[in-house]
Amino acid sequence: VYNSDLWGGGDDYEYISYTGKSVYDPCPPGYMLPADGAWGDASDPSWSTKTVTQKGVINPMMGGYYPCAGRKDVGAYQEDTGSEGFWWTSTPRGNIISRFLQISENGDVSFLSEYRRHSYSIRCIAENP
Repeated sequence: VYNSDLWGGGDDYEYISYTGKSVYDPCPPGYMLPADGAWGDASDPSWSTKTVTQKGVINPMMGGYYPCAGRKDVGAYQEDTGSEGFWWTSTPRGNIISRFLQISENGDVSFLSEYRRHSYSIRCIAENP
């Protein structure tokens, strides 16, 4: 069963947030996954204000440090550790695909879509900053 509303990005988001968090929501109360566009896009000038470190990217304009933690792929193995970071958004693309932010070790930024069965990092943001 796939329900895009469980992470706060579907059609019933306001209803879900009014009644409380789902047990499937990975963020604590008062926080949520950012929607697609919360980080701007790859051409956003705010992404040019960054410091590339040995294992991540520091960008004060976009919320601080983004470690290149890699991902766990569907084959149950860890990959890209130290060279890329991946963060889910709350934005679904159909029933089994969602949008994510990808940052490489050299600071390149991409916004892509992937099957939700991949294990990527999450970065919770305040619901009412």
